[in-house]
Amino acid sequence: MLDGGATAGHEPHIVLLTEENYAPFWIQPGPGGPLRPMFDTDHIRIDTVGVGGDADDTLLMDIAAVTDGEFRNLNEGSGSFFLLSRLADFYKTVDEDERGEQRFYYAEGFPSAGISLAAVRLRVGSFVVEPNLDWMTVAFHANIDNAATVRLFPPGSAVPITAAPPMTTLRTDPKHSVYRIREPLPGIWTYVVDPHDLSAEFFAVASAPTSLTTRVGPGQLTRRGAGNYAMPLRMWIADRLSVRGGSVSGYVRRPDGVKNPITLSDNGLSLDGGANDGIYGLQYLAILPGAYYVSLRAPGTSNAGEPYERYLSTAFVLPGQPKRPIQPGEGLPVPPRGEGCFCDAETRRSLSFFGGVNIPHGAFNTAADPSYSLGIKPAWHFPAWGGRASLGPLLGRDNF
Repeated sequence: MLDGGATAGHEPHIVLLTEENYAPFWIQPGPGGPLRPMFDTDHIRIDTVGVGGDADDTLLMDIAAVTDGEFRNLNEGSGSFFLLSRLADFYKTVDEDERGEQRFYYAEGFPSAGISLAAVRLRVGSFVVEPNLDWMTVAFHANIDNAATVRLFPPGSAVPITAAPPMTTLRTDPKHSVYRIREPLPGIWTYVVDPHDLSAEFFAVASAPTSLTTRVGPGQLTRRGAGNYAMPLRMWIADRLSVRGGSVSGYVRRPDGVKNPITLSDNGLSLDGGANDGIYGLQYLAILPGAYYVSLRAPGTSNAGEPYERYLSTAFVLPGQPKRPIQPGEGLPVPPRGEGCFCDAETRRSLSFFGGVNIPHGAFNTAADPSYSLGIKPAWHFPAWGGRASLGPLLGRDNF
């Protein structure tokens, strides 16, 4: 377990990305295990990501819950974006949670609005920044290297933001650019995109620590009948007081990739507590086993009269999703050969068969005296002299 060597002032943090169903020592004893009680009392956060249907989502969700992390299953190609873009979005979500930021802007795809300049079609997007922010983070992502050039403009300025530490930092690579801006001006910020490859997936996101806070949860999955579960979806919205009269909507992406549109209500009848208390809820009924992803958008007006917009996501798992017929993982008494074994130190047995036919070419295109051989070799393989050795008889018949 990595629990040392971190930068001073930074919290230990692990992101576990897997497509397998194999973690034999999380709850079971073994080399270094069981790990669950150790992490339950430790301060290492683990965010877990399952890729595809073979990942053990129940296990991954438990690992995240025990360590105060987040869980997602990316479902291999379902949803708006493919794997790389959804993974980048999740990493940004984890970063926001670690920094105590609220996501107040998110847009997928190149902006539809645009201007033409010197035979180049530029795309223009914008978002509103609330007053009195200590800092904000603005990030742009494309799934293809150098697919777009993006410039960010503060309110009322024709000059793009540039790096000027410590007030403004900018980190870039061929797929991403990330601004961190201290004390950003309130108002409408604009970003101009010069797309070099319109086939690329693109998204823009902005977040900051804000006085108005939204939270989603807790997960309280309950069984209603055979294969039928209810998941209460709840969002809290508050600044100094509960924020009433807002709206919360979004979608639930099921394990089969289908998106169900949803709307949360603050009417006292939707598992939301009392009416008009700033808690918005919905009882979502789920049948398909597997991982569900919930995306929520909440626009409204704060108690200070300022418009706001927030974006949140969460996930939950229905048990019972079928896996591959032979799936290594918790519960198997012995892991499959080659996975989890100490093969170099083991004594193993083998049984080999062989056979052959020899048909030499004779005169005038005829076969001359063909022959054959048959054999069987049982053998024992064991560690010896710092390596491996084999011992066994060779039983066979040669007819020459």
